This record gives sequence, structure tokens and C-alpha cells, in this order.
Amino acid sequence: MGEFGTKSDFYYTDLEETLGSMNSDGRGRIEKYLTDTEKLLLENGMSAKMCVEVQYKYKISFNGKDYSISCQQGIHTKADEYEYLEGVVPQSRNEIAITPTISRMTGAKLGDTVTIDFGEETLDCIVVAYFQTMNALGQEIRLHEDAPTDFKYVSNILSYQINFDDNPSAKEKEIRRDKLKELLDNEKIWNSVEYCDNCMGAASAIESVQYLLLGITLVVVILVCILMERSFIADDRSQIAILKAIGFDNNRIIKWHIIRFGIATLVSVLLAAICSIPAIESKKLKESRQEKLARGEQLMRKLGIIEIADNDMNELVKLNNEGTTIVMVTHDAKVAARCGRVLFIVDGNIRGEYTSLSNISDEKERERGLNNWLLDLGW
Repeated sequence: MGEFGTKSDFYYTDLEETLGSMNSDGRGRIEKYLTDTEKLLLENGMSAKMCVEVQYKYKISFNGKDYSISCQQGIHTKADEYEYLEGVVPQSRNEIAITPTISRMTGAKLGDTVTIDFGEETLDCIVVAYFQTMNALGQEIRLHEDAPTDFKYVSNILSYQINFDDNPSAKEKEIRRDKLKELLDNEKIWNSVEYCDNCMGAASAIESVQYLLLGITLVVVILVCILMERSFIADDRSQIAILKAIGFDNNRIIKWHIIRFGIATLVSVLLAAICSIPAIESKKLKESRQEKLARGEQLMRKLGIIEIADNDMNELVKLNNEGTTIVMVTHDAKVAARCGRVLFIVDGNIRGEYTSLSNISDEKERERGLNNWLLDLGW
């Protein structure tokens, strides 16, 4: 669901509320609606968080060129609740994430500064991450929740999202869906799959095409098998006649053909499986660095390695503060941000030195400053 916004349990539209919010005072009305709906759900035994995605049209300037680009910002959401392809999570109002489509269109890359005219305020914003979206054909910028957006420039309000606090089971969600239909007087309460289908209008069509192709494939395979068997029988006509002459009945001859055909099928399946291995390996190799890091972090978290590493790092920092000099080699910017001095080394050569960490006490500020410096060096 990262392609449309944050992942939630249910989605729905309220046309009257949406149209009533498409004005300069719309933010206040939306926030009141979300808060009132949360209270309504809580009163009916469903503790949940409500949010909604809002799109704006703003003038964007980069390298002397101006663009009119859709900018998306969530109400009642945080920047770290979204998925990003590369880079770091936007931490302040002047940090943004862009799609690869926007990057190709404008030439802006990670670490570049683009100017956004918010109407009442013009802000120089740093590109700190790439993300993917289906909205606006991928031509979109994601804003931090503190960005100075103005509903005078609102272009669209997406579906309202419901995310339950107690992580209910699939069965419980269906029970709650029926309650939501009554409470909200809305029959169209979608889960994430249905919402994607509604947004794209393609999932059901793709599923139908899949079944059609499967049916055609099965018919073709059956016809090929029949033709091959008829060919075998035609070639073995003389052998069949000899077998009948020496006493073999039809059942035994049929079993002979079935076994022979089964062996040929088994060999074909094995060969197909062996030939598909390079394709599978090739797909694995195409996994991005960001995906590998995320998968590795997930595995280490399950094994408890991350917690152990954090404890070890705390001990190293403690020793360093007590006067012990520690030299560490790492590819993890989060770990490097705990150090007092960072050297960026490429192929054995020092490309840069960062010493500003010792003056910053906030851990997130240290990590963001180091990441920006690394991006400038092309990391």
C-alpha cells in the first residue's frame, strides 16, 4: 500500500465531507472530522486511528526551471510511517521525498535543493529520499507533516483511512466492517486489496486475464498431449499388433503407453525446473541494496542481534567517553553517527572527514547531518 499512502485496515470515501473541505478552511474541518470519527469508533468498541492523504499543486523550481507538481501530505500521519526506496526519512519541514519519475523529469537527485512556493511561504527543500507511488502517474513529491501547506492549493483529497489499534484478526475485521457500514452509513468500506483495485481499476481485469491465460494454456497442453500420443500410436502400430498377437490385451498395452508417456512428462518437468534456476537466481541478484538491507535488518531483529549490537555500541561509546580511543570500520551510517570523527574511505583513499558530530547531542540530528554529508560525497 506504500504506492498510495500508509497501510491501513480499511478505506472509504465521504463525498459530502470531501467537497465541503475543498476550500481554504478545509484542514480544520478535516481534522475535526477525523477526531470525531475516532471518538465515534471508540464509543462503539473500536479504538482506531484516522488519517487521510491530501494532494496540493505547487510551483517547484530547480536549476532555473519551474514545474507545476502534485505534492502529497498526510493529515494525522508521520513521515516515518511511509515506505521509501532509498535515502532517509524526512525529519523536518524543509526535507522532502521525490519519486524516480520526478527525478528524471527535473534532474533533481538525493541531496539536491528544490524551491517550493507554498503561497504564503517559499521554502528551499532538500531531497532526502526516493519513494514510489501510483498517484498522479508517479509525478509526485511527499512532504513532511510540518510543511507549510495551504488548502488554497488543494487539488484532491484521497480516501479516509482507518487503522485499528489492537491489530484484529481477519475474521474480526470482517465483523467490524459490517459495524462500520452502519456507523458511517457507507456500504463501500474497502480493505487494502479492494482499495487498490478501486484506485487502479485493473486488479479484477488482470485476474480475469490470468484465468483466461491459464485456461488457454491448459487447452493447448491437452491438445499437444493428445497429438503426441496419437503420433506414438501411429509409429508403434506394428509393435502393438505384435504384442496383441503374442497375447497382450488392450489394458496392458494402454498401461504401457501411460507409463511411457508419464516418464517423458517427468523428465520434461525436471528439465524445466533445472532450466528455471538461473532465472530465479537472476531475480535474486536484481534485489536492490535497500531491499537487502531491510531484509537483513528484519532477520537480525528476529534473532535479537540488533538489540545485542545496540548494547555493544553503548558500551563502546561509554569506553570512548572514559578516554579510550576506538577505531571502527562500518558501512552503517547509524552506527557511524555515534562516533566523534568519521572518515569516508573509497578504495583505500580517504575521500572526506566529518567532525561536526561531537557538537550535536541529539541522535537523530547526528544521523541526519552525517547522511547529508555522505550524500554530498556520492555515498
